[in-house]
Amino acid sequence: MATGTGTIELQPIASHDSAQEAKVIATLNSAGLNAEISPDVLLSIWKKAAFNSVMNTYCALLDCNVGGFGQRPGALDLAQAVVDEFVLVAASQNIPLTEQMVMNTVKKVFDPRESGHHYPSMHQDLHKGRLTEIDYLNGAIARIGAQNNIAVPVNKLLTQLIHAKEAQ
Repeated sequence: MATGTGTIELQPIASHDSAQEAKVIATLNSAGLNAEISPDVLLSIWKKAAFNSVMNTYCALLDCNVGGFGQRPGALDLAQAVVDEFVLVAASQNIPLTEQMVMNTVKKVFDPRESGHHYPSMHQDLHKGRLTEIDYLNGAIARIGAQNNIAVPVNKLLTQLIHAKEAQ
């Protein structure tokens, strides 16, 4: 279970019915889900994927929660290496992702008062002997990078390491 105060970003309703959008958002927010309409849902998806590729992967490999990862020496450098490759691949797909968009959230959640005590799903999956979503996060960046002749050695290595842990 996630313990942070993240946001659910939804694509605008195709009919541009602002009253209907407001009703959907109000309903989700009344359930405590912190929803909003995203002006660029593809960018929102890439931001979330980049963030998850940092937190899920490193917490799974280091066997720690988000705050524990944040306390490790070099944690920001490790995160930055993943994010830098995400930004390059996103640009090849015409997605205007910036490192600040992701790293600001990374820094925020390292604080235990945010979601620092949270164990990401990939960590939980490995501990329960289940396959992870690595191929849809870091692995996807490795594939798209290769298709576009963009070197993404960090995401490729992290994908291989998680697959090795899945095989244990």
